Amino acid sequence: MTGAEALEPGIVAIELWGLTIARCMGIGLQAPIFGSRHITMRARVGSVIVIATALYPTLPMPQGLTASVPQHLGIIFSNIMVGLLVGFAASLTMYTIQFAGELVDTQLGLSTAASFDPSAGGTVNMIRRFKFYLAMMVYLIINGHHSLIIAIYRSFQAVPVDAMFVPRSALIGEFVSMTNDMLFLGVQIASPCMAALYIVQMALGLVARAAPQMNVFMLSFPVNILVGTTVLSAAIPYVAKKLVLIFTDNYMSVLKLLLLMKPGG
Repeated sequence: MTGAEALEPGIVAIELWGLTIARCMGIGLQAPIFGSRHITMRARVGSVIVIATALYPTLPMPQGLTASVPQHLGIIFSNIMVGLLVGFAASLTMYTIQFAGELVDTQLGLSTAASFDPSAGGTVNMIRRFKFYLAMMVYLIINGHHSLIIAIYRSFQAVPVDAMFVPRSALIGEFVSMTNDMLFLGVQIASPCMAALYIVQMALGLVARAAPQMNVFMLSFPVNILVGTTVLSAAIPYVAKKLVLIFTDNYMSVLKLLLLMKPGG
């Protein structure tokens, strides 16, 4: 056996390892925790390389790659696309809870109290930030990051590392359905606080009609904040339980997406 023939399996192994990193990198850019801007880019890249290296020996790998350079580029792009789609699907839960917090912030009148949040790359309202940290804490407690790593592993079973990924209409429809669910669940999480504030607004409207000399507009600010924060605090245990169900359903949805990504599936 010549030196060139002995080197070929090693080159193939390095190429497959690089494709594994490409897919994990796509997931790391979008997924909860791993894609958070609270973590430095160096730590995120390092964690992705560690996860890819740990998964590599257990993944179903082809014996060799015979593709041309354009096909190689297509395979790299396909792995990155699969990773981005899986990471985005997993991150929809975080978008849901932040959307709920944004609704409550608007009703409480706290939009003017926004402050800079590095995780969002801009100004974020207080309730939205609080709900995001609550969701992140619940996600870690129920080992959601472990489920994400399992989903990464199963993505290689659904779409082989050397396969070309082509999105189909069923996959796009599933993403649309997940986005609709995100909006519905966001409103559902924010509904207790929004309902209480709606009742307060109706009561203040009656007060304004009964006593026009009162400055109900200025009175509404402290009353809204008092009622809103009280209801928000009382609803935390129920929101946490709801988040556990949301994360579980999201994991099942990600697995369904992987089945739809499977070539010929």
